[in-house]
Amino acid sequence: MADSPNGSMNRPAFVKMLAWLVGVLWLIAVWHLQLRGRGPSVDEPERTRPTGIRRRAVGKAFAGLLATLICLTFAISVLTEFRHENKAPAPPPKAGSVELFFDQPGIRAALEVRIENPESSPSYNYFISVTGPASLSRVGFSLAMQGHAEPTYVYPNGDPLPKDFRDCPPGGISVVPDMDHTCYKGQGDPTTTYADPGDRPSMEVLHGVLGRNSAGFMFGTVMVYSRSAITFKVGKRTLFDFPEIGTAYLPAGHQEKVKLDLGSDHPVYAPASLSITVDAGDLGIADRQENISPTIVAPPHLAWTTTSLSTIHAQGMYVDTTAEDEAASHLFLLGVYAAALSALLLSTLTFTVKEGWKGITGQA
Repeated sequence: MADSPNGSMNRPAFVKMLAWLVGVLWLIAVWHLQLRGRGPSVDEPERTRPTGIRRRAVGKAFAGLLATLICLTFAISVLTEFRHENKAPAPPPKAGSVELFFDQPGIRAALEVRIENPESSPSYNYFISVTGPASLSRVGFSLAMQGHAEPTYVYPNGDPLPKDFRDCPPGGISVVPDMDHTCYKGQGDPTTTYADPGDRPSMEVLHGVLGRNSAGFMFGTVMVYSRSAITFKVGKRTLFDFPEIGTAYLPAGHQEKVKLDLGSDHPVYAPASLSITVDAGDLGIADRQENISPTIVAPPHLAWTTTSLSTIHAQGMYVDTTAEDEAASHLFLLGVYAAALSALLLSTLTFTVKEGWKGITGQA
């Protein structure tokens, strides 16, 4: 049945169920009127009484059969709605990953990510700032994106987006402030993928250059637009699985020694230290968090931060308590309907069999 945005049954579906119930009650009224004159007329000739009994019985049996079918249809509708209200949510698809690298070893940096509109066409705002060493005037960075975190290369109608002179999709990636940057199709480094070196995952890589401004800071923002939803609503529940965001894991002390390979000529190193923050906005006032990992920093704000881990992979579920209360009331009504249907179905079946037997034997 059709559902409202909050997951409960909408008004047209509810009206349809009431219409079925009114139809069944109308049939009951018709049977009642028929049953008031169920015996043969005293003025009816004796020789025609069996035929009259059969005709009336067959008519009543047909009406009973029709009512039974209507009851069964309504019962199936109730069962379908009950199953929908209690449907277990399926896990969302994996959302991919985003990794930050630099073209020099020993870089200390911070990566702040703001995720917007995750339920349809997510946008990712990556704020990258370099905190050290202070002697740097310029440094190159690589933002490697896999899976659902990759930028879109198509228009909403499916037509391909043109690439600009940097090989970046202008509708999928934008950079602020404008800086030297290029896009290319890369491959995951076998050192960090824990997989067969011959099976390197494909990724979209943006390479840019950060320069120190007049105030002495080095930062930039990369905005990436995707068409792959990472939040899914199932009834009263909303599930999310955000991309794994951070950098490649390497044992302590190896970040400056291991040069990584993303499939280009740019040198690639994991940062010596990386502060990571992921922000996906606030939960609604009626939302209750469930099974969210890692633990959010300040509920009900969906935000996570770490300075000790190489990545943050935020995932979990929250429940719309308003839809939950409506669903509870709805299930109570379904239970009442189911009980009434059980009695009505038994009654119509008994009536149909009884009148059908009369139609066969011709006995009053």
